[in-house]
Amino acid sequence: MIEMNAVGKSFPFGASPLQVLSGIDLTVASGEFLAVMGPSGSGKSTLMNLIGCMDRPSEGQYRLAGQETARLTEKELCRLRNAMVGFVFQSFHLLPRLTAWRNVETPLFYAGVAPEERRRRAKELLERVGLGHRLHHRPTELSGGERQRVGIARALANDPALILADEPTGNLDQQTGQEILELFAALRREGKTIVMVTHDPDVAKWADRVVRIKDGKLCATA
Repeated sequence: MIEMNAVGKSFPFGASPLQVLSGIDLTVASGEFLAVMGPSGSGKSTLMNLIGCMDRPSEGQYRLAGQETARLTEKELCRLRNAMVGFVFQSFHLLPRLTAWRNVETPLFYAGVAPEERRRRAKELLERVGLGHRLHHRPTELSGGERQRVGIARALANDPALILADEPTGNLDQQTGQEILELFAALRREGKTIVMVTHDPDVAKWADRVVRIKDGKLCATA
């Protein structure tokens, strides 16, 4: 699913570029649950942006589902991202004026799915994450755990093969976090590939494998 070879990422910074990632070699198999751990500023978010095709490497090669991302136009990269990747964020990133139903519908709208099918799919996904009774509630009317469940339902809207989760339990209490991790485990059993950033070793234990990053380099795996 994910193949990175000698990937690096730098950004313009004064007279010389700032190197954020360097020499990243990473392979993630289809259906694998991978946790990425590392201190603040280690390059975790930059790595996730590259994996999710939100940015391109400055050097090296990155293949997602066999496609060399460097060779794709911006439109092709966007199409690949929308078809292959679902994002789950620590801060949920829900649209505050929209109901849970409408939030989950949003990716389907941009994918050109017909209104009736959008409504059916959004309702089905919210029922799956246990929110069939909260379809018409806005984010401010939902608990943190419920908002994260809406975020997961939205990430699944286009049936992506890869789910990227950035500290998905970071703003949740322990019991709610456990429920979210159980949902990820169920998705992994269904064949979804999951890459999750976390600072919590107990959360990382849910993954099949842990990759540790420090100063922009992979330093150990478990």
